[in-house]
Amino acid sequence: MTTTDTDPTVRPDPLERLGAVLIERLGAAWVPDTRPGDRAVTLVHTVTDRRIGADPYQGRIILQAWTKGTRAVTPTGAYTPDLTGHEGLEDWLSTGDLTDASAVMAAVVHQLLAQLPAEPGDTAAEEVLATQASELAEKSTAFAAQLIHRRPVRDAAREIYRLAAQLVETADIVDDHRGY
Repeated sequence: MTTTDTDPTVRPDPLERLGAVLIERLGAAWVPDTRPGDRAVTLVHTVTDRRIGADPYQGRIILQAWTKGTRAVTPTGAYTPDLTGHEGLEDWLSTGDLTDASAVMAAVVHQLLAQLPAEPGDTAAEEVLATQASELAEKSTAFAAQLIHRRPVRDAAREIYRLAAQLVETADIVDDHRGY
């Protein structure tokens, strides 16, 4: 029997799907570095050689950031998805809507990357800051549209506030790295 993409019994690989949505959110400079048999997704940044890991473990996605060969403490965070309607984490990763979850996980990854020590010529924190500024601008534009069209704005304002707070934290790290 030959299976096709339309065969409902064939489900996407959960790790490949997790890696793909993270790359979509983080940018094409991140490429997979996951080896066959790994239980977690590993992505490497092609310019900075920084790495991130996303490990589906006990109903959560454990997120980590590190540089190759580092002996420093690895910044770690976790994302706990709502698994309602799914058999478990693997099923959610294979068939669930990862749109909002991938945005949250990318934000967590950016915060983890900003905690890594800077190396000479390291621009990772600046990249995170630029991405955060872009996201803040996008959310601010959407907020303005909601305001103009007299739609509810409280949740959008809270999201802008959260993003602005993250932006300030990352800006502090960038300034520290630059010696200001």
